[in-house]
Amino acid sequence: MATLTGSWSLPITVPLSVALACGAGAVIVTAAALSGRAARNPDMPAQRWSRPLPATFGRVIAARSTRAVLPVLGLIATAAGCVALVPRATPVNGLAALAALTWVALTAGPIYRLVNPVRAVTAAPPSVLADSTAPVDRHAAAAAQAQASDPHHATGEANNDREGTALADHARRHRHGDHRHGDHHDDPHTTATAPLADATTAVTAFAAELRYASAWLFALCAILLSTQDPQVLTVTVALHVVAQSGLARWRPGTLDPLEVLSDLVARIAPLGRDLEGRLAWRNPLVAVTHTNVPRGAVTLGAVVIAASMTGAMTGRGAAGIDVAALGTVAPVIVLAGTLAIVLAVLHLGVIRPFFASATVPLVVAYATVAAGRWWPPVDLITFVVLHTVAIAVLHRQAIARHDLRTARAVQLPMRVVVMLSVLTGLTLLWAS
Repeated sequence: MATLTGSWSLPITVPLSVALACGAGAVIVTAAALSGRAARNPDMPAQRWSRPLPATFGRVIAARSTRAVLPVLGLIATAAGCVALVPRATPVNGLAALAALTWVALTAGPIYRLVNPVRAVTAAPPSVLADSTAPVDRHAAAAAQAQASDPHHATGEANNDREGTALADHARRHRHGDHRHGDHHDDPHTTATAPLADATTAVTAFAAELRYASAWLFALCAILLSTQDPQVLTVTVALHVVAQSGLARWRPGTLDPLEVLSDLVARIAPLGRDLEGRLAWRNPLVAVTHTNVPRGAVTLGAVVIAASMTGAMTGRGAAGIDVAALGTVAPVIVLAGTLAIVLAVLHLGVIRPFFASATVPLVVAYATVAAGRWWPPVDLITFVVLHTVAIAVLHRQAIARHDLRTARAVQLPMRVVVMLSVLTGLTLLWAS
């Protein structure tokens, strides 16, 4: 019988079957409870659920000196970490860095972009999914809020959502001085008057950048899974910083996959920007419900989920197979196969572009346990709670755009995906 035991475990013994039943029951009860509640109160105004921080915090974050010093500190910290790893003789779990990045973004927002060592080397401005540490474009934010609250405005056309995301990101690049798409000036109305041809070009370029970021993150995860040698991991970190720095100079505006992941996780963080561009404490459920996650980011999230699953299977011999003993190539093969399955399942569930935001809690759930169990059974409870958040986000997105009957129907495939996710994750964690 699998039990909750270990040096850091709470004194609780529960069979696996009970844990699976509790996880599935929590998802089902959440879906049933929200169905009736959302029918009576479908709106979740973002302004009502945020409390702005004093303006001083925003000014400090936006200061040139802050954005110049923090990347340098990040570079120094990265170099110090690499130096500390070199003499170590004990194995190192590289996926712990992925889990640490997730926890930082989950508690403090996308702060990684402020301390990214690549920015210290290239002096390039952040340009990722949506800059949650800089004021947002108010016109784009107002349009996004209207789209989210008007059930007759958006019926799920992918092109509209993608154009809105790309154009909003295009406006942020204007403000940060990223001239990737030509000569620009700081005009907050740029996106409102952009021609459709420019919008199509921006969408295509942004989708290509997301594919590149996903491929790069896959390569990183493959290396982290295939070796636990501290020296190899040190070289990997150094090469990542050097290669990303070179790409940032060769292709300005190139997406750093770690920045993209940090931004994706930060959409469910309690600290972030409100619709007015102010730093604020906010309800994470409302924040992720009102966000616009491009479908390309689902692929990057799938890489994280697949890496976490592969780590559980290869590291502890889940399903009775010790894949790690087969060699360094085997984990990479397992990662590729797992990624293909995860991508197929997620795309079967994300049948509407706005359902992509419901995948964010799933990514966070798996990323927090990427390095393994951290405090049984609290880690399993957190894992299940994040899946219930995914159900809540899913239903809120559907009810804002459809009548109640249609909303229940269109979200059914994604509900099945969430159910499969929680059962699979609990089983793998239990085996580890």
